[in-house]
Amino acid sequence: MQGQQPTCAKQKWVNGRIPYITRNFNPNEEETTAIRQAIDKIQSKSCVRFVPRTRRDRDFLTITRDDSNGCAGVGPCDIMTISRTCRDRPVFEHEFLHVLGRSHEQDRADRDKYIRWDHTKPDCSSDNDDMGQPANNDPEALDIFYDYVSHVADWGECIRAKLPGNIEVGSGRRRTISVLDFDKMNSVFNCRGM
Repeated sequence: MQGQQPTCAKQKWVNGRIPYITRNFNPNEEETTAIRQAIDKIQSKSCVRFVPRTRRDRDFLTITRDDSNGCAGVGPCDIMTISRTCRDRPVFEHEFLHVLGRSHEQDRADRDKYIRWDHTKPDCSSDNDDMGQPANNDPEALDIFYDYVSHVADWGECIRAKLPGNIEVGSGRRRTISVLDFDKMNSVFNCRGM
């Protein structure tokens, strides 16, 4: 699925317009505020626009709370589920990036040029090397520098940068969307001057 995300996003979200609805959220809840904050952040530095769905919108994003589904998930590119345990803006930002076609950075087809698995750490044995094969089929991402700080928290200690000067790979706990995330998003949607 991740290799299909950029194509899915470009086909569904024409000109970066994303009609959406929310389900199972109360207007006063923290999640509603976090959704709005994440949308505002994305719209502040891109041409992407989230708009309430109208009857004419055949393709639209459904954002729903589902407490039986772990923390969060997106699939294929038009359903986003969030559990009650994941109420903060960074989680919503991360999931919105998936909706917009972004895969995890460690799934890039060229990732092995930039990172390696460090088998010397206790929890990083080859038995735990679950990065798998690169699956990202996103050509726009390959023209933009590798984002070392975007790795999933579980793998932060096991991944090492190959390029000099990039000693520490991020823990995945970044609290906002990176400049490189915006560069990649703006490339997918041809945002000019952003």
